[in-house]
Amino acid sequence: MRLASPHRHLLHDARSGSPADGVSPAMPVAAQPQLTVTPSLADRARVSLRHGGLDHRIASGESISVDRGMTVRAWQLTRPRMRRQLADSLERVVHDSDEMLPGEKSDVKARHLEVRVARGELLWLAARLRDDRPARAQGVALVSELLTDGNSPLYMTGTRHELWRAVHAATEALD
Repeated sequence: MRLASPHRHLLHDARSGSPADGVSPAMPVAAQPQLTVTPSLADRARVSLRHGGLDHRIASGESISVDRGMTVRAWQLTRPRMRRQLADSLERVVHDSDEMLPGEKSDVKARHLEVRVARGELLWLAARLRDDRPARAQGVALVSELLTDGNSPLYMTGTRHELWRAVHAATEALD
């Protein structure tokens, strides 16, 4: 069975421990080949225990062919279900920010003013995650980190429009 993930072929090659088709660990994520098999349940379970660290490595541009865990996590990140979940979360952040009254406190510590500034870009990113075009694991990992890392521009005060720039970078990294 062939998978729709843009990183399908790497899992097969990661099992043998050597990159195929001349893929080197330094090869950019966008240029890497596709997985041909579905990762085993055991592989997916192992990766789920350390997904945060793997997401960070993928988001920073490290090659997914470096090790099996990276390959499996890239496969997970680019699956339609994961992309939909991340899109739902982005839309929920925008909706919650839209519903906030001035001075009102929220359980989620998102920076609502910055979310309002980046509103269009956040919704565009959510739409891009939902569409049928392939998405690079690096871009999806950037979205995951934005939503789950308490030090991301979504939650931490930084420079003006830092959230907008982070969302824009994630959108660009998807293609």
